[in-house]
Amino acid sequence: MIFTKDHKQQSLFNEWDKLGPKRRKLLKESWAGLFREHIFMKLPIEELAPFFCKDFGRPTKDLYTVIGVLIFQQMQD
Repeated sequence: MIFTKDHKQQSLFNEWDKLGPKRRKLLKESWAGLFREHIFMKLPIEELAPFFCKDFGRPTKDLYTVIGVLIFQQMQD
């Protein structure tokens, strides 16, 4: 089963609100902020989706997360 989360929809709770202003600034200015703001929404999940069955099996992890992890894995060799 395919699971994709619509990341354009606003969340009820902002995950970054749990962080203090100093830590939030550090994350926003690091690679994590760059990845979240510019790269995350442009990941090609449409190319990965055909490899999963739509109505059979265990639900997948969020496909955006799966591709993001694969990118980090390749970056770290």
